[in-house]
Amino acid sequence: MSQRSTPLLFSLLGLGFGLAGATKLAGFAPQRALFHSWGWSDQARQVVGGLELGGATLLVSNRTRGWGGLILAATSAVILATEGRNHDDTLIPPRAVLLLGALAALA
Repeated sequence: MSQRSTPLLFSLLGLGFGLAGATKLAGFAPQRALFHSWGWSDQARQVVGGLELGGATLLVSNRTRGWGGLILAATSAVILATEGRNHDDTLIPPRAVLLLGALAALA
């Protein structure tokens, strides 16, 4: 991967996580329903949204990218495990791709 494409890829990854976090923080109905189906509270949804939004912001800078990747990888791993336990199979592939992207930010 060229060095020129790396910042763009992490910016796009940050955009994806940022949008996901924003929808959780805003309390969009599908997000509320999903978290409630897992037995999670609105506060848990907001914490996850805040972590996703904060981690996404950290991905943009070379200096903070590793921290952003760490936050997003940990958050994604927890959500991915929860989706697996709850048989939300349609959500697993996109979350796995986001997890891999977050792990790449650690490198």
